[in-house]
Amino acid sequence: MDPGRIVDLTEPWSPSSWPYPGHPGSDEEILQTLPRDRINTWKVTTSMHTGTHVDGPLHCASRGADIASLGFDQLVRPGYVVDLRDVATDWHVVTPQEVEERLPGPLQPGDALILRYGWQRYARGHEEADAD
Repeated sequence: MDPGRIVDLTEPWSPSSWPYPGHPGSDEEILQTLPRDRINTWKVTTSMHTGTHVDGPLHCASRGADIASLGFDQLVRPGYVVDLRDVATDWHVVTPQEVEERLPGPLQPGDALILRYGWQRYARGHEEADAD
């Protein structure tokens, strides 16, 4: 894998990032400031399901591995992004054929496949931000 081609898929985080529905929003509090205390210290309070994150297998299975047990090779891997924005309208069911005809090369076992529907336009800070 070419490290020059690693793509970071995280959304920028801020206190206004949307949490998982029903979870409380995030908060920041300044505890110390550089002019007054010669140091900047912040207290950040957030739900574990706010912003881009990875759940370890332990999150859903009592005998699953914790997040520290996930190797780099499980989180960073070769793969493709398939752009489906032209067909992914409300309630459209994307078919395997629609995905396969857009693949730029052969998909190998273990490759990552990211389907781009264009839904990021609804994320906070984007042109059509919509929490629903």
